[in-house]
Amino acid sequence: MTEEADKQINWSNKLYMLRENELWLREQAQKGLLLKSFAKDYACFTEGEPQDIAYKIVILDVKKGENQIKIMEQQGFTFVESHFQYYIFRIDGKYRNIQPRLNEEMNKFARRWFNKQIFIRFSGTLIALICFFINLSIKRVKLFPDIVEIPAMIFVPVALIFSVLIIENIKEYRALDKNKKHYLVNEFYITRKICKKSISKYIMIIASIFLGAAAIKYFYVEPHQYSIAEVQKFMPIVLLQDIEKDEKISKELKVLQKYVSEDNYAEISHTFLAPNQYTADQENTYGENGNGMFIRFYEVNFKILAEPLARELLINNVFGITKGELKEIEYDGLDKVYYNDGYMDFISVCKGNKVMFISYDGDKPVSDILREVAEVL
Repeated sequence: MTEEADKQINWSNKLYMLRENELWLREQAQKGLLLKSFAKDYACFTEGEPQDIAYKIVILDVKKGENQIKIMEQQGFTFVESHFQYYIFRIDGKYRNIQPRLNEEMNKFARRWFNKQIFIRFSGTLIALICFFINLSIKRVKLFPDIVEIPAMIFVPVALIFSVLIIENIKEYRALDKNKKHYLVNEFYITRKICKKSISKYIMIIASIFLGAAAIKYFYVEPHQYSIAEVQKFMPIVLLQDIEKDEKISKELKVLQKYVSEDNYAEISHTFLAPNQYTADQENTYGENGNGMFIRFYEVNFKILAEPLARELLINNVFGITKGELKEIEYDGLDKVYYNDGYMDFISVCKGNKVMFISYDGDKPVSDILREVAEVL
């Protein structure tokens, strides 16, 4: 733009939302901004006196544009500017309800264009949903452990972005369908989207920032490891011990434990569906009495997740076991107990909204392990 009186404004609505943009252009004219030229993402106006002007955006075949412009001008419309297949005409505001009469050739071209735009919006959402459900069906046995371990910094923005995309595509699909009927069969179309900016783009920006921060944290920030004794102060831990302070442990094992102390830790996580969780590991495999223990603990927000999470934790951590091969044990004080014995004891329990999975390589009876678990949960 070279003239000082010219003003460039981004489209309030996407250009293919024809009726919405016609109303927006009329509103600009009432403010004294008269359309001069436009492109896909902006419109250029000349500033002047407020006028009552109605605009009509018509989809025309570029190859036959000159002849079709003449047809429109014969109906009383004044050609303003075009950009690819978008042709904008103006008419006095008192004739704003008059719709352009399209001949058979123009009608056919516009119908194909509308069908293409509608298909793009519909298929994009449909493909995303199909991919999601296919992935869900393939990984259904790992579903619950996966979703409770997704941090809020990832889960929330991804859910927001996906939801906004679906909602926006559905809104555009409906609007384009109404636009199609409005232009091809003159069906009256009322829209409230006049010069109102959607908050969806701001949601997308904020969600993308959070998603970027989550990616940086995931790839560049090492998880902090806490001593088991420290975690035990505010989260339930069984079997795993602070051996240096345990007087019942033999001096020989204390020495060995100091030697393998780098494997005596817990990692705490806070996620959207399970705000309190940890994994704890203690390796002490020296000598006949050596024990190896591993624990996963989750305190989920929704109790309905507890039982399937306990079940899937056992399936995912025991090689070759299927849902039908799971053993259940009845134990007072615990809602569900899943158990598998082999070269190690694998136990998965839930109580209320708390879930604990234990793999144990030692000589402690399962009944004693369950007693300890029931006491801390």
